[in-house]
Amino acid sequence: MKLLREIFSLAIMASALLISSCDNADNESNATKVQNKAVTYYTIDGVWCLEEWNDAPLAEGTLLYIDLDRKDHRFEMWDNLNSMYPTMCSGGFMLSKDDMQRDIISGWYDYSVGDWGDDYIVELNAEGDRMIWSAVSSDEKMSFVEVDTFPKF
Repeated sequence: MKLLREIFSLAIMASALLISSCDNADNESNATKVQNKAVTYYTIDGVWCLEEWNDAPLAEGTLLYIDLDRKDHRFEMWDNLNSMYPTMCSGGFMLSKDDMQRDIISGWYDYSVGDWGDDYIVELNAEGDRMIWSAVSSDEKMSFVEVDTFPKF
């Protein structure tokens, strides 16, 4: 009877060890998977600075800042991509999903200037402080980092 109890105790300990090692393996594999933050009007609200364009840093002195307003679905953008000095433009934007359930941002400019040149697939990193826009119909890719405010121009 004593031998049977010892065997039973060993079997329980071995089972517990096996279960805990499987659980740890699952936790390790889940820890290595990076979950992007959900893209919503709330999570993209704020001021973003363009850091990279097509996987290359912006040229020195070049800037683009965009302020996305979640409540009114409006944006204000300052850039000097086509000018020596920063210029401001504004408009509206909307989020949607495409057929593959990817998050899409599209927009239009105020003052009858028209729609954005493309729609963009939007991704946020797990912390929600880095945003990638990949054009739907071209190879254009923009990497933004969240900042507190626009610089003083």
